Amino acid sequence: DDAIRCNVDENCPPESPYCSVSGYCFECLEAEQCASDEGCFDGACLPELCTPGETACAQDNLHTCTPSGSGWNSLECPGASGSCVDGACTGCTPGFAECVGKDQRLVCNADGSALVEESCGEGGFCADGACLECYPGTTRCDGPWVQTCSTAGLWENTENCGASMGQCAAGVCQNACGQAGKLSNEGCDYWAIDMDNAGPAADSPYAVIVSNLNGTEVAITVTSRSSGGAEASVVAQGTVPPGGVEVFQLPQQNLGSTGVFWKALRVQSTGPIVAYQFNPLENVAVYSNDASLLLPSNTYGQEYVVVSREEIPGSGLSTFRGSIAVVATAENTQVSITPSAPTLGGGGLPFLEKGETATITLQPYQVLNIQSDMLGADLTGTIITADQPIGVFGGHEAAVSGEQCCADHLEQQLFPVDTWGKTYVGGKSRARGVEKDYWRIVAASDGTSVSVSPTLPGVQSPILLNRGEFYEFQTEKDFVLESNEPVMVAQTLASSQEIVGPATCLDSSECAEGYSCSWVSPECMADVPYCEVNSDCPDSHTCSCGDLGFCTCEPVGDPALILAVPVEQYRSEYVFLTPTNFKDDYVNIVAPNGAAVDMDGQMVPPGLFQPIQGTDYRVARLTVSDGVHRIDASEPVGVIVYGYDDDVSYGYPAGLDLTAQ
Repeated sequence: DDAIRCNVDENCPPESPYCSVSGYCFECLEAEQCASDEGCFDGACLPELCTPGETACAQDNLHTCTPSGSGWNSLECPGASGSCVDGACTGCTPGFAECVGKDQRLVCNADGSALVEESCGEGGFCADGACLECYPGTTRCDGPWVQTCSTAGLWENTENCGASMGQCAAGVCQNACGQAGKLSNEGCDYWAIDMDNAGPAADSPYAVIVSNLNGTEVAITVTSRSSGGAEASVVAQGTVPPGGVEVFQLPQQNLGSTGVFWKALRVQSTGPIVAYQFNPLENVAVYSNDASLLLPSNTYGQEYVVVSREEIPGSGLSTFRGSIAVVATAENTQVSITPSAPTLGGGGLPFLEKGETATITLQPYQVLNIQSDMLGADLTGTIITADQPIGVFGGHEAAVSGEQCCADHLEQQLFPVDTWGKTYVGGKSRARGVEKDYWRIVAASDGTSVSVSPTLPGVQSPILLNRGEFYEFQTEKDFVLESNEPVMVAQTLASSQEIVGPATCLDSSECAEGYSCSWVSPECMADVPYCEVNSDCPDSHTCSCGDLGFCTCEPVGDPALILAVPVEQYRSEYVFLTPTNFKDDYVNIVAPNGAAVDMDGQMVPPGLFQPIQGTDYRVARLTVSDGVHRIDASEPVGVIVYGYDDDVSYGYPAGLDLTAQ
């Protein structure tokens, strides 16, 4: 990559004079840095206005002026011999076929001169350009029988659930993994997605980690499918002992762009488990990772509102985009997307402007990946609905929390709207320095009114929101939030440079301990910048050595996205895990006043809880070791797990109930 790295504008060459928050040089970062008739698009100065629908060709890609006339969308012409001529795609590879609906496809004719529309016939389906009656390997229920679609595309009875005292549900026999009792993050059937990440982290090992909740051994099977005509194949399998943990390193399933891909992974267990995905698994020298609690498929919903962050300049001419990933568990699921910002087209998904709606047909093992398509575009507030239950993940290739370095990958599996609550307790992450946490409140209903206690500086009261709108604020305080309508609340941990102080300072009192406001440049500088070991550095720092052998104290952490759990979904017992190789791992325990809490069989001393002024709640921030942990409480409590290392972090809820409210 020819991108030029930088810390300040002075590091950049004349042709790319501006240093972005992601540490790369660009021709422009905003329109004011271009000529009067130009705008800033993906870091380059280009004509600001064009005629909507106007087309142009470049390197066999078709470029189309957006409906607003304020930018360009790019599309690769289809087929191995497809090309762009005079502003239009022409020619195709004979035999090339592409689905244009659930039962329609375009097929290239014999002489390669045109694409011809064909129907798959009554009851037929189109997948990967092929017409099928059903999708081989998919399952459904017919009374007590599990039916499986054969390689010939026919339904066949394959398992009688009644023979094992079970029942057929969602195409599988349910017994120890039955649907009785409260729905929660504990289950037997999960879907995992290798979400868009940035730089080397995108090619690093991706993993799902499971913990066995049973008194007996469970078997885990991870399957994938390469196309609509292929059978599901096993990519990983193993057993987990009672109370044990197992890491399943999985094949890379990088999405990398907008579209529909056969890249979802199904994780199935013979007994109840809890599951997490880490992207990537290792945190050494990748500088971009996060993790997510996985939710079992029986908790999926049909309506979601997304949380993400804004698109920022990335590496070279690329940008770091916000992303949404959707997975279906049933055939021919109709998924509708109404984005809150422009989205990238390609791979069967059209370019969408803010507020436009597109509907995509999704099959099991497919992932619908949606990416933002403009610097500053934020997919928070995007509405996702479906005619059958789906799983939805929100995230970002690499985002910053504010305006300071550095960027980090974000991802979380989202809670269905019908599981949201009206009361949340926001617990500040363990302080690394002087940083604040970032909080977003997202509404699904018009006329939503939110209040925060105690009163926080700079936070309006009440907060008024309509469907798809959000409100963000920063604070170093704990708080309780109450709303007249269900809302989603998301916490973002701060970028690493925010922990040492503001981007510009006036006095050393603004800087973290171990830093002073420099008289040379108005920024917080380390009092002892060089080190040999971690103990030479201030708290929440690591001693990091460069290629030339110079070692400096670097602040730990970077953004991680964590969904807050509504009080209505708190639990009185949790089993959760913390990963290996992170410098610091913590849990926040939110408990009502008077509740007794045990962790790993030991009482958490009441003195470790800090009361939240004017409320009935308190928060404990505890350091924890790597591995499996258990929390038991006399009343329902909330638990958040998170950790830091050099320019990386992770975070997720330890668990929650997922009952419809």
